[in-house]
Amino acid sequence: MVCPRGHGHGHICSPDHGATTEGWGRRGGPAWENLRMTSNKAPPGQRSGSGFASILEHVNLGLSRPGRAENVFDRSGHTVLVVDDVPAQRYSTERMVRAGGYRTLEAETGHDAVNLASQVSAIILDVNLPDVHGIDVCTTLRSRKATATTPIILTSAVYVDDLHRDAGLQALADAYLIAPLDPDALRALLDRLIQERSPAA
Repeated sequence: MVCPRGHGHGHICSPDHGATTEGWGRRGGPAWENLRMTSNKAPPGQRSGSGFASILEHVNLGLSRPGRAENVFDRSGHTVLVVDDVPAQRYSTERMVRAGGYRTLEAETGHDAVNLASQVSAIILDVNLPDVHGIDVCTTLRSRKATATTPIILTSAVYVDDLHRDAGLQALADAYLIAPLDPDALRALLDRLIQERSPAA
């Protein structure tokens, strides 16, 4: 239940596996500062760190201004690593990513994620993994030259408290999102992070 065509683990799936390509522009500016803005402005009663609408608002700010030229990059040239030990959740996230035009690579464990990370443009990393905690995986990736600046988005449906979110950001993750993920916010975040880290994108 990983790839619509039945491919096994480690297979790179392209966007044409039943997905549609959506056009997205980019917004300049440091991703870190904008993510800090969203995490500090949660409405009363809403858990901080889960503000998809707020993230999307900051990502898309200014995209529709009159006279602004749209800057589109080729998402099919970028692969996103999706790390989750739950097949259904991994497949769901991969479908969201491929719908934006990206290719995907998958991993079930933290060790697999570390081994595959240098091959991709961005990583969506579940925190609750069976072998290594996702935040520890993030720390390891940031300590390696090949993945020191690779965009890392931590996700979790289990560790939803501020303690884990803050620990993830201190481990230099670019975002900490609470599942279920919002497809539009996730793809817009990937667009901006990858373009900021890949000048030639």
